[in-house]
Amino acid sequence: MKIGIEKLAAYPGSLALAMPALCAARGHDPVDIRDTMMISERSLNVPWEDPVTMAVNAAQPMLSERDRAQIGLLIVASESGVDQEKPMSTWVQRYLGLPSNVRNIEVKHACYGATASLQLAASWVASGVAPGEKALVINTDQSRAHFGQPWEFVMGAAAVAVLVGDQPRVLELELGATGVHTHEVSDLTRPTPHVETGNSETSLLSYLDGLDAAFDDYLRKVPAAADFDAYFQRIVYHLPFGGMGLVAHRAMLRRIGVTQKAAARAHFARKTEPALAFARRMGGTYGASTFLGLMALLETDAAVRAGDRVGVFSSSARAPQ
Repeated sequence: MKIGIEKLAAYPGSLALAMPALCAARGHDPVDIRDTMMISERSLNVPWEDPVTMAVNAAQPMLSERDRAQIGLLIVASESGVDQEKPMSTWVQRYLGLPSNVRNIEVKHACYGATASLQLAASWVASGVAPGEKALVINTDQSRAHFGQPWEFVMGAAAVAVLVGDQPRVLELELGATGVHTHEVSDLTRPTPHVETGNSETSLLSYLDGLDAAFDDYLRKVPAAADFDAYFQRIVYHLPFGGMGLVAHRAMLRRIGVTQKAAARAHFARKTEPALAFARRMGGTYGASTFLGLMALLETDAAVRAGDRVGVFSSSARAPQ
């Protein structure tokens, strides 16, 4: 039985801010943002746009009436909840016009929530408890108003919608072929919807630790992936900002003895860089970034072929996979 992504769509927000303009206003070097952070513009939300409207706008154009009738499970992943009690999934279910007998939940697990929800949805479809039904997974997030902060340049907003079923025309999942690493790290705290603080260095180092440990766990289940260059035709990384993809890929390349910058950069350009196309234009999109990377890869890399194996890494600096 094949299980995976049948349809994939995104909503990037209504507005975009060009990095040269923001850098000029903040007195920051635009070359650093363009070449190191790998961001050329970032998404912005208008005042009447929130995670609920973004979630609906991502899924609405993608779903046919037949899709709506077949959806039996809705999972909305987000760290930008608009209510501390009511799940956004109930609003999303209503405004998408889904049937009343759809089970829906909201998942909060920072940037890992979307990937965790995909795994849950795939397991639900594979279980066969609801033959013929599909699952809809949506990740929706918007950044806070960090005006004048160093990370203002990399923040963004977006929603992605993923239809999961037994006709995976976009991406077939290899069920069970996953590596997981969980370690509690207090790299970021958001005690209220309007207050956020943390340590970016702790977050990025935890990302790299998680990548290494999660891949070790993957190798215990899939030893053939030890030569990941041959095993994976392409690799998609979670992108808190575009440049993190290069940092992560260089860490992986050290496993196979590629240490020179020029060789690593060339390998990155071939295996991973096309997946950054949308991140360059939207900035950091939290859990959506992994799926935006997959979408960008399929849209912009003409060398990708049906049957190619794509490695996907998702991380919240607390639960990488």
